[in-house]
Amino acid sequence: FIATCISRLNDELKQLPKSVPRKAFDRALFLKPSLETDSKFKLRFLRADRYDAFASARRMVKYFEDKVELFGEDRIVKKITWDDLEEEDRNLLDTGFCILLPHKDTAGRPIQFFDVSKIDFSKHMSVLRAEWYMAEITAETENVELTGMSQVFHCPGVWHLLGNMAKFHVAAKKMGDVLSNFPLRPTSVHFCYNSSVMKFIQSVVQKTFGKQYRLRLRDHFGSDVEIRYSLMTYGIICPLLGSTEQLELSNLNLGRRKIKEAARQKAMLEKVALSGVIPFPSSNDILVGRGWPYQTFSGNKVLGQVVGEFVDRFLESADNFEKTCINLKVIETIEERHGGRFLERTSEGWRVASNQVARKKVNSAFRSAKSASAAAAARGTLSPAAATCCSHKDLKNKPPSVQKEDELMDHPSKRTRYDPSLTT
Repeated sequence: FIATCISRLNDELKQLPKSVPRKAFDRALFLKPSLETDSKFKLRFLRADRYDAFASARRMVKYFEDKVELFGEDRIVKKITWDDLEEEDRNLLDTGFCILLPHKDTAGRPIQFFDVSKIDFSKHMSVLRAEWYMAEITAETENVELTGMSQVFHCPGVWHLLGNMAKFHVAAKKMGDVLSNFPLRPTSVHFCYNSSVMKFIQSVVQKTFGKQYRLRLRDHFGSDVEIRYSLMTYGIICPLLGSTEQLELSNLNLGRRKIKEAARQKAMLEKVALSGVIPFPSSNDILVGRGWPYQTFSGNKVLGQVVGEFVDRFLESADNFEKTCINLKVIETIEERHGGRFLERTSEGWRVASNQVARKKVNSAFRSAKSASAAAAARGTLSPAAATCCSHKDLKNKPPSVQKEDELMDHPSKRTRYDPSLTT
């Protein structure tokens, strides 16, 4: 049954209409080739949508779009760690605004507890990144893919929300979209408040959140004791925690998470050392190959900048030995100053390229710089170093072969495809 569902999901991903943005998804497949055959990863999305392949395909594509928007392309295929968060995100998490409670409800589901009073909705992107981080912690809970999770939103005060209703509405809508696209299934969502004014705000939340949240949203009005007993009727034993208890639980959760992240990083490095296969490149790595996916990678742009520092000297040199020394100096600069590696793509992941392949890649970059500087000099608009950082698409008088390649790469059906025959 599972194999059949995964096969249907693969078919749905191939047949997505053009109206569904899949640029981030295709980028993720390029950077992490093992995603193509990662059944465990795909099963998370299928379970979140009750094995509906049609809905799971769209959830997966939107998941990567959200991740790029929140964390950037460099982190699209990696697990978000504490170091990936910005200072603002960490400070928010340290307040204990979102906590994974140490116990589960009577149905065995993990419970996420939110203290809405600690959220500054004018900084909703920071809130979303922090919530994404907590969602990844929750996703690692045992059997959560099968049981789903419970969420409790505690709103002890309303005045800070009333003063920022426009920002609250935007943040609530975006938060609902992101949570709806994450591969976690909310089985119960509880909105707890002690002021009748919150009834209006709760209706705003109900409209802005996704359908799967609206169907499961329950509101609880009253004092802390009344809300506690009301939650117990849904199998949730959730003491409405004070600030001290929230901070203690938050520090405990985050401390354990940091230890787990360090252990995971160490295990990954050991695995890479044994197999030689790198799951995905870092932002400073140089990807050896031709075409749009390679040209637009951040590490390859760094290579263009480094080559720009040496291009004048390279063009002025008539001695092949000196050019070889400059080539090696570029490689040394990439490795020592930027911590980058020259990587080749395989079906399993990425492997460190040989010195000969790295030198060919740098020579290719210098040839591109030579063409760029010649075209710029003819127009008198750019210096050779500045022209090096520009792609062929930004320059006129391109060679016919380059024009043809650009036309192919500009076509939507070709833009995200990977052709092994083009690698150099």
